[in-house]
Amino acid sequence: MTWSPSAEVVCDYLRHHKRSFASALFWWGLYILVPMQVPVITGAVVDGLSGNDVAIFGLTDVAPDVSTVIVAAVGGLLVVAILYAISSYARLMSAARLSRNFVFDLRRRIIQHTSRLSIDQHRQYGAAELLERTLTDTRGMRRFLDRVVIQATANVLRLGYPIVMLLVLDWLLALVALSVLLPQWLTQRYLQKRLHRAADRRRTSQSQLTNVVKETLDGIETIKSIDANTSAVDAIQPCAEQLEKDELHANQFTALLSANVWLMTSVGVALVWGLGALRVHHQQMTLGELVAFAGFAAFAYQPFRQFSTIVSTYRQGLVSLDRIAQLLQVEPAIADTKNAKPLQIESGRIEFRDVDFAAGEVQILKQINLCFPARSLTAIVGKSGSGKSSLLRLIPRLYDVQQGAVLVDGQPLPGATLDSVRSQIALVTQEPIVFSGTILDNIRLGRPEATSEEIERACVAAGALLFISRLEKGFETRIGVAGDRLSGGQIQRLAIARALLNSPQILLLDEPTSALDNESEMALVRKLLRLRREMTIIVVAHRPLAACLADQIVVMQEGRVADIGDHEELLASSSVYRDLFSPKEFAHVGVA
Repeated sequence: MTWSPSAEVVCDYLRHHKRSFASALFWWGLYILVPMQVPVITGAVVDGLSGNDVAIFGLTDVAPDVSTVIVAAVGGLLVVAILYAISSYARLMSAARLSRNFVFDLRRRIIQHTSRLSIDQHRQYGAAELLERTLTDTRGMRRFLDRVVIQATANVLRLGYPIVMLLVLDWLLALVALSVLLPQWLTQRYLQKRLHRAADRRRTSQSQLTNVVKETLDGIETIKSIDANTSAVDAIQPCAEQLEKDELHANQFTALLSANVWLMTSVGVALVWGLGALRVHHQQMTLGELVAFAGFAAFAYQPFRQFSTIVSTYRQGLVSLDRIAQLLQVEPAIADTKNAKPLQIESGRIEFRDVDFAAGEVQILKQINLCFPARSLTAIVGKSGSGKSSLLRLIPRLYDVQQGAVLVDGQPLPGATLDSVRSQIALVTQEPIVFSGTILDNIRLGRPEATSEEIERACVAAGALLFISRLEKGFETRIGVAGDRLSGGQIQRLAIARALLNSPQILLLDEPTSALDNESEMALVRKLLRLRREMTIIVVAHRPLAACLADQIVVMQEGRVADIGDHEELLASSSVYRDLFSPKEFAHVGVA
């Protein structure tokens, strides 16, 4: 059988948790069936007290004995109460356990999947959208599994059993009682479709508002610095108003669903008592049988009274489930090829052959041919927008080239597994990210098992140990959200230490000294010069110091390699290189 992607998400989980699902259904079934014995007991009591024969399930006539009937009724009601209490507790616990594990597994699956998506795919969705699907949409799945999957399945029993009992007690009156179900179902179908569309619009509006609010909060410093508070609020207001309108529209159909159910079931109850009273009057059924019949009719209508709630949860959950399934179906733009093999880095020589790279319609790199020697320090320089950072990001395959090839020790990167590439090639971005937690948590993010000695060596190499040791709690210092308790330079050094802890064969640094003063920059560059004996290092430099001390300098201009050489060679022959830095900047680092 072929399932829809949304159904497959749920079915795949239930296939792996059959016993838990069966347990939840068993307790729900018992919880439903036990109270349905009350109409039988009350009908028997009424007939017994009225002097009529006592009918059990309409099948067996028992000579009335008031004391026997009362004792049996009290005993039966006590048994019902005990079983109902036990099943009520057990069904809630079993359903909660099943739905909790479902949400946990689903979130883990989404996070694992999104971590494999490319940078471009992340930007296409946006952080707010991915958060919405990972947290908000999955949160709704708890109610979806409980109310829709478990309760709707159990409601087959809730509806089927009383209908059978109605037919057993009085088939003619049963047909009258059930006659309201068809028009009720048709009306519900119409309202459900309208509710589904309204819920979809509401979810879209919610995502749009989340995106706008997140952008505003992320840019709060810029907004305050240019006194744009009013503009920021004005940008949020239309999205908030649209969400409110869509919320009201969805709630309107939810209310109509509920009202329709109560109207139709009330008509059914009125018909049962009216026609049933006539049949009792004409001695076609006993009063006890009518009481039992009315009780079973109420149970038969009950699923429809809950139907609006289940449908509302179903429609809302289906929108979330569709969004989750759509995300899980997205194939990573950058993934292992069919015959991918682990990358074997021996020396760390990197070669670009006729490489072209574009972001959408914008051509960023054009016909790049160059070599980064093994165990050396190469600096990449150029004006903003010349393609320096893009060139760097092609090496760990954060992006793939459109034409040409990038090779490491003669091995084409697309033919290597992503895990082997990124475990041996470390990238520290221009604005590195640190996470809330301690300094230690951030440094050993990629290697939780790292020893204290390894962590200390990485911090020494990154020039981070000195400032960490000066903190009151040292490595256990909490750095706040996004590292707001640290300076930009301290964050950069932590990021470098984090990269070095993985012992990479190739280290890529995108403007690693942009937040450092001259003295700290000099110290870091000298440490990098020592590290080049162990790894190939490529640095995107925005100041001349790293370039002056590098073994090789690559000069980028408008997406092309303009010149290659060391500092002395380029200073003598490359006007592009000389124009990047002023004579004062060169003089400041002791070169001319």
